[in-house]
Amino acid sequence: MARMRTWAVVGILGALLSMLAPTAAAATSTGAPTASLRVSTTRVAADGGSIVLTAAVHGATTCRFFSAPDLPGIAGAVPCSGGSATRHGSVPRSREYRTIDLAVVASGPGGITEQQVTINQGTLASPPDSTKTVMKLIESGSATTRLFGIPPGSIWSIGWAYECANGINGFQFDVYKYPADLPDLNDTGPLDLNAKGSGQQVYQDAGTFYLQVITDCPWAVTVSYLPPSRPQSLPVVPSLLVSSLTPQVPQSGGVVTLKAKVQDAAMCTYITVPPIPKLDGTAPCIKGAYLRAGRLSATATPRPVYAEVVATSAAGLTTAGVQLEQRSPHTLLSDSGPASQLLTSVNTPSFTIPLSDPRWTLVTRYACPSAANGGGLVLIFVNNSLSVDSINLSPSGSGSKTSTFTDTGTFSLNISTDCRWSVTVVG
Repeated sequence: MARMRTWAVVGILGALLSMLAPTAAAATSTGAPTASLRVSTTRVAADGGSIVLTAAVHGATTCRFFSAPDLPGIAGAVPCSGGSATRHGSVPRSREYRTIDLAVVASGPGGITEQQVTINQGTLASPPDSTKTVMKLIESGSATTRLFGIPPGSIWSIGWAYECANGINGFQFDVYKYPADLPDLNDTGPLDLNAKGSGQQVYQDAGTFYLQVITDCPWAVTVSYLPPSRPQSLPVVPSLLVSSLTPQVPQSGGVVTLKAKVQDAAMCTYITVPPIPKLDGTAPCIKGAYLRAGRLSATATPRPVYAEVVATSAAGLTTAGVQLEQRSPHTLLSDSGPASQLLTSVNTPSFTIPLSDPRWTLVTRYACPSAANGGGLVLIFVNNSLSVDSINLSPSGSGSKTSTFTDTGTFSLNISTDCRWSVTVVG
């Protein structure tokens, strides 16, 4: 999914103040829909105005449009099998500067894809005199900046701008925490793929940081902060993590359950391909973990199932998706062996677990006549995997065990035992 970005025009390079409307193309696998999204203007006056949002798609049948905050005329689902869809919206008057997130979710038989753009309304006020600038750089090409510090309780920002002249477009940076020397997951930077652009990222944590800039173009950044004596509240874009509690559903049909972990949102919209009644739709999702379920219809052949969730609030929107499989489980391995007087070791034939469906089940059955005489051991090792499954027998010397794994690759089982045994692998 696209990384959320907060955009604002900054006065770093005068030549970069005129920006083109951002356009991004989805990179998807064969058969999946592709989409690009263009807005008629990236800047709207404080008094408001009109915008035109156009999605160009391939392989999609339905396009669902979103805006955060909600704009009249934008939200809704429209057919787009003809290759495009357009929405005409109006931006109400705003007394303060704000950013507005716009998105399209394009769905078709091959899956779901989404694209986002952000526009600015009004003019960002000049920083107050108390603003402290801790780093200002004008460079060209990829680089690692020097360290800079942000005191506790501060609100800080990174203003950035770039312009490419060599035909290799794009600019991004990651914020690294020192001395951990790892990207700070709370402080995401921009990922911009245009020929030129500018913006501002705003953060609220403290510590010592540096930037890792990745680009082939000339660029400039300015890092500033407001001391704790000037507290400000900033709108927070929703955060979202989506997972499926049912990664595999039988071909005969069954219930699909999604889990959405959400923070700082107001509403969540669920979109599935193929459509799943009672799962598709919109529901409140402010903060916490939300479960939503629906029954998937039967299918004659195995098929992938796609789900996308859009979390919106007045501050912005975030999207996240998950893919699961609809197919009936089938036996990947069935093997057995007789009891013996001594402990013997046997390797089974190999079996393959695909990356698209990593969950598999091992069922072991055993009968150990020698258990009463101190014998009776079944030790199973999964070759080419870190998974180990061992069974210590009860005094009865017979029984079964079912173990579930999440792993992918080609495996075989090494079985060391003096018992009669059988194994079945189902995936």
